[in-house]
Amino acid sequence: MKPRKFFAANSREVLKLVRDALGPDALIVSNAKVAGGFEVIALPATSISELVGASRAEMALVAAPLRETAAARPSPAAATAEPRRRETTAAPSQAAPAAVSTSAEPAQPMIAAAPPAPPREALSEALVHNMVAELRNMRAVLEQRLSGLAWTELSRRDPAKVAALQALLTAGFSGELARRLTDPMPDGSDEVEGMKWLVAEVNRNLVTAGADNDIVERGGVYAIVGPTGVGKTTTTAKLAARGVVRHGADRVALLTTDTYRIGAHEQLRIYGRILGVTTSIVRDAQELKSTLSELRGKHMVLIDTVGMSQRDKLVTEQVHALTRSGGNVKRLLLLNATCNGDTLEDVVRCYEPASLDGCILTKIDEAQAIGASLDVIMRNRLALHFVANGQRVPEDLHTPNRQYLIHRALRAAAGGSVFGLEHEEYPLMLAPARQEPQRDAASGFAARMGGYVA
Repeated sequence: MKPRKFFAANSREVLKLVRDALGPDALIVSNAKVAGGFEVIALPATSISELVGASRAEMALVAAPLRETAAARPSPAAATAEPRRRETTAAPSQAAPAAVSTSAEPAQPMIAAAPPAPPREALSEALVHNMVAELRNMRAVLEQRLSGLAWTELSRRDPAKVAALQALLTAGFSGELARRLTDPMPDGSDEVEGMKWLVAEVNRNLVTAGADNDIVERGGVYAIVGPTGVGKTTTTAKLAARGVVRHGADRVALLTTDTYRIGAHEQLRIYGRILGVTTSIVRDAQELKSTLSELRGKHMVLIDTVGMSQRDKLVTEQVHALTRSGGNVKRLLLLNATCNGDTLEDVVRCYEPASLDGCILTKIDEAQAIGASLDVIMRNRLALHFVANGQRVPEDLHTPNRQYLIHRALRAAAGGSVFGLEHEEYPLMLAPARQEPQRDAASGFAARMGGYVA
């Protein structure tokens, strides 16, 4: 647990030395700018655990003699009773007069017994917890100060990268993806070149389904899934209309599992009558399996699923029913562009992104900013098949145009917002999310920022 001192010409190099020697979870004790560079004193991440263990061991060593002394020492009540017993034995003849005298004098109040002291073990545990809390608070303060120093250094040495980070964060992208996208940016770029480079990097990471992966042309069985109100029934009708135009009404079929919402299946039946396609209702997994078996000759079968909260336990049952239906069902997840990033991330996680065939972004006409939506799609490596911008069937369903989507996402950063941040507040947005807030040694933002300081 001995502190180690590191020195380098700039903050990036000294923090890199700290990470290489002590790991990314190193505890920064102090940092200072000295002659010729920066000096940092750090401890390994295990130092807090060692300190807690050592503190408990020391407390045990201190508490043991105290407990032995307390056991050997008579209690105050016993010490008071012993002289009284000796006095009574030595002068038995004076007992009666003493009793008479006592009855004649006013009664003396009895001395209250002192409350028992708390156990030494409880004091030791409380002391250890207080020490750990103080160390955590100290670390948080040090990390905040060092992150501000790193951000200031980055602003001075590479303003183009800072402008790119600010644009992404203001547009609604997460700090995690913003760091990943801007980290490879060449040093020495001006702001115009930096933004061009950023647009190209976002374009490279945004996966969209091309003409060779058009689900309407490819055909198959697709389940349209997503939370309540995201537009599953309308999107199903839009896809069916595209299939009818290309392959004919007799090559497309519609299924619905939504028997909960009043009038839900009637809505899909109306779309089916207008398009001239077969529409069926399935109520359980067995009926779904038999119906898909009957529709094997169709080019495209679309399943409109019941809407529910992504946290509903029935979502897992729905996923299992679709994947075990025996019809090679592919799932397309609908994402509401008006939701914030945390909500969309929760939706993707609950619908098991690894087994999704892709996603459709809906309600982009209602969203002020779509940066959070693109962030979730990119980080989870989902293929974006379509975007929907209205209720009209089939006009308001389009293949994604990456240049338009990126331009619209970053345009929100230039437009300004009441939720915008001041320049010095951006380091707080770049802090990594703590997956384990209760652990003793949390990952340090200052050590991570070292990799982004030129």
